[in-house]
Amino acid sequence: DAIFAVFGAPVEHADHAERAAATALAMQAAVDALNRENAARGRPRFEMGIGLHTGEAVVGNIGSEQRTKYAVVGAAVNLAARVEGCTIGGQILVTAATVERLQDLAELAPPVSVELKGLAAPIALYELRGLAGRFAQRRPEPAGAEGVEVALPVSGSVVEDKRVRAEVFHGTARRLGLRALEAELDAALALLTNVRLRLIYPAPAGQSGDVYGKVTGTVTRGAARLTRIHLTSVDAADQAVLAGLVERAAAPANAPVVSNATEASP
Repeated sequence: DAIFAVFGAPVEHADHAERAAATALAMQAAVDALNRENAARGRPRFEMGIGLHTGEAVVGNIGSEQRTKYAVVGAAVNLAARVEGCTIGGQILVTAATVERLQDLAELAPPVSVELKGLAAPIALYELRGLAGRFAQRRPEPAGAEGVEVALPVSGSVVEDKRVRAEVFHGTARRLGLRALEAELDAALALLTNVRLRLIYPAPAGQSGDVYGKVTGTVTRGAARLTRIHLTSVDAADQAVLAGLVERAAAPANAPVVSNATEASP
């Protein structure tokens, strides 16, 4: 369920960071094309996060006479994996070490500070949105990112190490998109916290199944402080309900709405 790629070995390239960034952008472009095809065929949506880090590693044939394999090991490898684990949806996140190599070629979002396992201090991560130069390309803005105003009761629990905590928080979803929501909650959730949610839909839909997401930050709208949550796993039935709610809320008054869209994120 993962791909590990190395640039700069076994063949040395002075522009290894640029090649890695260009490959990441090309991979996401391929995923976008796949999702367009999936949507046309009524298939679920696929998302893939990518983490990039630049550093020294031990590279080569490692093992014994009985078993030898070409491997890459070291702290840089572990950090790249941790960075990938911080991605949300189809993000490409890069460390400051990679940004330094890319110099003015990279189009980046403002950095976020995250704490990673195995590191004594937080590090800055940047979302890669485009690249100039020989491999010039740019990621489009995701569709359905803005969302619509709603008022849906929501409850949830924090997911940690693949276990759902017993404590339950409650609140109201105030804004809803196809892949994210903003909710006014009775608990403060840290950035990148994984959560399991359940929403109460308008009648006759009832309660949702398990909807999984990851906290991407907070935003103030009026007097309310809302928690932003990217939806990482939604089954087809719930995605159809959410799509219908978004479509109806976005439609002009008195306009008929017909929706048969289904979409899911693994």
